[in-house]
Amino acid sequence: MGAVSFSLDERMLGFFARTLPLQVFLETGTFEGESLRLACDVFDECHSVELSPQLYEAASRQFAGRAGVHLHLGKSPEILRAHRDRLASVPVFFWLDAHWCAAEQTAGAESQSPLMAELEAIGKLHPQSVVLIDDARLYLCPPPAPHRFADWPDFHAILTGLQALSPNHRLMVLNDVILFYPEIMQLEMSLFAHKHGVDWLVIANDSRRFGPKRRRGPGFVRRTRNRLLLALGLRKK
Repeated sequence: MGAVSFSLDERMLGFFARTLPLQVFLETGTFEGESLRLACDVFDECHSVELSPQLYEAASRQFAGRAGVHLHLGKSPEILRAHRDRLASVPVFFWLDAHWCAAEQTAGAESQSPLMAELEAIGKLHPQSVVLIDDARLYLCPPPAPHRFADWPDFHAILTGLQALSPNHRLMVLNDVILFYPEIMQLEMSLFAHKHGVDWLVIANDSRRFGPKRRRGPGFVRRTRNRLLLALGLRKK
């Protein structure tokens, strides 16, 4: 549940699909299936892993009969490890978003982020694979309550884990997403970020105009998201 895009940014997905010869989409954390719906229109082979039985059952009904969609119920590190050899042999779009969140029916409250175990389970990246980690803000520093910060890896640990997957990938944080991408596409990635990146200072200054009382009101999240969508060109005035 990103701060800029609720699910996977459709433009970011399209950018990587055009720039790299990606063959497989693999998501951890199906939730309500929004990211998977986007990926189905881009990839012939999509995998999504969900820990919550209720959310898995809902996704099974939603994607029933959809060719190329494979849903997995269980712990994401275990499923990634079981498919490690195949995932290292082809270009994969990894969308890692399996952490716990304060939403109904989500699982994982007892161990809130499996990210480091997921990276270890992946083991090695194909030279043209890409890893995206949603909700970067929760990893750049210890996340606030109600998150249990001891369950979350710090940014240094994540950087070390990513670099262990490939010495030929680069790191960027863009619009609340950690990106780990092949260094051969550095120029294209920089141009995309320059065009579509959000300036958080502008957003913060804009929110201050509402004052503390209005920021606490029920409409603040909706107003802030609408302003972000305007800034990203995803919503018309």
